[in-house]
Amino acid sequence: MGLDYLFDVVVFEELWRSGASRSGFLIHTDLVATYLLSFGTEAQKRQWLPKMCRAKRSASLGMTEPHAGSDLKAISNPRRSRRR
Repeated sequence: MGLDYLFDVVVFEELWRSGASRSGFLIHTDLVATYLLSFGTEAQKRQWLPKMCRAKRSASLGMTEPHAGSDLKAISNPRRSRRR
């Protein structure tokens, strides 16, 4: 539809206000589905997106980083000088 992130925020706020959303809904729709749509192969999209849209499958996302594990707040990106 070409809508922006603010549209998502308004929709999610209304869903939560009405009690129609669970805590994982944002991860399912805004992260996993978006990643599949943007970076998944055509086969992955055909396999997972229709099931996710019909609520036949739920999705989640796991992230880890060296020296931080799954504690995403501990991720750091120290600035390194490019001067030699």
